[in-house]
Amino acid sequence: MAGFIYCLPPAGGTAADRVAACGLSYAIRESISARECSEGPGGTAGLLVADPSTSPILKYDPAGQTWARCWRPAGKPTPWIGYSNADPPKPGDLIKPSTLKGHDVELNDGNEWHVPIARSIETISGVRYMVINLPRVMTIDDEGEWAEGDVVAEFAPLWEIAAKWWDHWTLAAKQALAGDGEIDKPVEVEVVEFNPAHEYAVTVLGYNYKIGRDEVAALGMFRLENNVPVSAYAVLNALIDMPAMRVLESAEKKTVP
Repeated sequence: MAGFIYCLPPAGGTAADRVAACGLSYAIRESISARECSEGPGGTAGLLVADPSTSPILKYDPAGQTWARCWRPAGKPTPWIGYSNADPPKPGDLIKPSTLKGHDVELNDGNEWHVPIARSIETISGVRYMVINLPRVMTIDDEGEWAEGDVVAEFAPLWEIAAKWWDHWTLAAKQALAGDGEIDKPVEVEVVEFNPAHEYAVTVLGYNYKIGRDEVAALGMFRLENNVPVSAYAVLNALIDMPAMRVLESAEKKTVP
């Protein structure tokens, strides 16, 4: 397996404390491999750390590795992120033990990433409905019966992104969110700005993989074409099950006499 190596700036505290201070707890969770280095990227000393489950060799090798300085707000410790040129991280190296089902989407790095589906399409009696495809809390309704409640808190941000993206895709968004109407054919509109689309897509990918904006940028996973964030859009489209909708639309066209 291949994984990322991070070089943390000199500081006090344990390796875990320094990982957390650099905002990398999402990437290195259960345990940490750590090794001090006298000279790292940027020409300064630091602490090399990695997720031991990906088994990277903890060393600084500028000739055989690619390194990039991460962005952090002013005053925050800024790490570097690196990986082996001979064996860069792939989706299978970074996937979480438990994942949400979804669509495989090829991104700019040439790999397919499994994007969770937050709202899926179901056809009942010839009518399409969008349904919540995330874990939900069970509650008791006014009739004293068990009923589906809100999306589990852990997945609430994912549902919020899906709802926003769907709202940009279809004129029937309010009807769909109410859960009691037929879904009209979606209408593509350019309404999500450049930066939010990428941030949304990073958040979505982070539910199935131990990655954030640093890792996505390091691997060059997102591409811009004609000022359109096509990679981010592909991730967000998969989130609302658009690949399945396109398959349905294609099948319907073939059945029209």
